[in-house]
Amino acid sequence: MEDEKLLKIPHVKKWLELAKRAKDKLLSNLQDDSLPEDKLEWMTEQANVIEQIKNLLTYPYIIDKYIEGKLKIYGWYYIIQTGEIYNYNKDNGYFELIK
Repeated sequence: MEDEKLLKIPHVKKWLELAKRAKDKLLSNLQDDSLPEDKLEWMTEQANVIEQIKNLLTYPYIIDKYIEGKLKIYGWYYIIQTGEIYNYNKDNGYFELIK
């Protein structure tokens, strides 16, 4: 039934498929399978941001501009409940709170 609903919104379906890949990758690398659900969701959402950055960099036009320094790519993670915004720091490999 869910798949039938998603057929009517193909772009959302594709976006969810991309997010599922991030979740599957995270779960396969996870050491602790007893994490609380909210923590797992938080980690999955952030993993998806990182995967989408990687996905953008597969496009030749984008990677060329990125390498030339003409394009910057930011991976932001927004927490609606608190209004906090975190930016993915590629060099450090984690999300930092934007002040």
